[in-house]
Amino acid sequence: PNESGEDESLTTEEQPAIENTEEESPTTEEPSPTESTEDQPLRAQDFYQRAMDHVQKNDLKNALADCSAAIELEPENIEFMVVRAEILSEMRRLDEALADCAKILKLDVNNAPARLVRARDHEFNGEFDKSLLELNECIERNPRSVDAYKARREFFARQNRRDDAIADSDRIIQLQ
Repeated sequence: PNESGEDESLTTEEQPAIENTEEESPTTEEPSPTESTEDQPLRAQDFYQRAMDHVQKNDLKNALADCSAAIELEPENIEFMVVRAEILSEMRRLDEALADCAKILKLDVNNAPARLVRARDHEFNGEFDKSLLELNECIERNPRSVDAYKARREFFARQNRRDDAIADSDRIIQLQ
């Protein structure tokens, strides 16, 4: 109340649209990654950056959780999906990694990182022909991708195809 005894607080008509409820009141807790907020792109980026920090520490479980939270907020962000596919592949959760790669390639058929993850996962599954087909497709779609040639060179080396590995090494040198 003021000096004249009147209450100076806002009337219900003057109060902001957001009511002060327990769910909406400011807290020090992190909001759920699935909550809708005006700063979704920034928040998704925050989760993604934290995921990358976990990857640097080889904390793949937490990296996967944060990367998935970023994807929940930006479900068509290819960069986030590629990183999650790579994390899943490292965790040997190959079916999930391959599923993420399929989603990525529906959005961007030329995405080299997704094709490289798929090639590696096919090789992990013992599907060497599929792996080589994926590597060749990646190179065909991205002929200047040094990473694609390096991946295929390493594949050839593991398969004791030395001449093919040397040919890819020569191509890498030309591209660099």
